[in-house]
Amino acid sequence: MSEVAKTVFTWVGNIGGISVIMWAIINKLLDMLADRVAKQNEQTIAKEIAKYQSALDRQIYISQKHFDLKLSIYKDLIGVVMDMTQTTYMLFPPADELPADPNEEKKVWLQRYKDAVQRYNASADILYKNAPFIEEKIYNHVAKLRTKCSVQIHCFVSYRLETDNYERLEKGLYNDVSKRTQEIIKMRDGLVKDIRDILNKLQAQVQ
Repeated sequence: MSEVAKTVFTWVGNIGGISVIMWAIINKLLDMLADRVAKQNEQTIAKEIAKYQSALDRQIYISQKHFDLKLSIYKDLIGVVMDMTQTTYMLFPPADELPADPNEEKKVWLQRYKDAVQRYNASADILYKNAPFIEEKIYNHVAKLRTKCSVQIHCFVSYRLETDNYERLEKGLYNDVSKRTQEIIKMRDGLVKDIRDILNKLQAQVQ
């Protein structure tokens, strides 16, 4: 028996009671009323749940799109950064194997210079094109890394391609460029870690 029916029956009893038939009719009507109210409540709750579910689905969809966009941008960015740092690294490698012929050796140096400059410029294209979608920390990190590579490239021109200065490099400046090479690699590895952390956090929001 519904709570509504119990309340009505108590009230009826207080005023002296009614016939069994009338009692049954009232009981049936009250049960129907209670069922109708319950169904209306269920429909209202179902609508609210559907509304929140729809909003949640939209949020998940947006979060997934946001993650996919970031993933695409950072894949491109880390790709060009890896190329840039690797070609810059090869300008002053700690160990090397070069042709014995000086002219052939000069060709190797010139090709390495061209490769480094090309990769350096490619990193600028990706960085600047996607600047609005890149976290400030990552943007600044790449910008500083590009500056290091730029200095290294200019040193290469002065102390590798211009043979008159080569002895000067051997006597004192090789330690500087060697140190800078290690700094570039360390900064690159730090960038990889920072990007991985950002993507992991975004992925956690999607799940």
